[in-house]
Amino acid sequence: MSEENVGAEQRALKEALALLSRADVNGFMEYVAPHPDWKAAEELHPFDDREAVRRYTERWLEHWTDFSLDAVDFRRLADDWLIAVRARGRSRDSIEIDAHYYLHVSIREGRILRWYEYTERSEALEALGLSE
Repeated sequence: MSEENVGAEQRALKEALALLSRADVNGFMEYVAPHPDWKAAEELHPFDDREAVRRYTERWLEHWTDFSLDAVDFRRLADDWLIAVRARGRSRDSIEIDAHYYLHVSIREGRILRWYEYTERSEALEALGLSE
């Protein structure tokens, strides 16, 4: 893949994460493919439908009065991305979080095809067939 395409993918992922951080679900969903392979860290089963991703995202964001999601590191691995993100916020119950998550993401033509969340870097690397 050309440097230009890699740069375009990274810019699209940064923008999608920024929209999610601002709780702009409609904007974020513009980056999601119609039938993504989507696995949230706290969900038992993946989603394969864009509207299921929307419902999950809306439901998840409802829990926060203050929330930010910052991309800490982007690594291009073959055709996919490993993104380290830092999530910070305060829930409606005044519980504060400051946690790192790891995303295994595939994006083509500006649309997210795969989004798998991991709470541990080692889990994300293992899922990608890599090690520390």
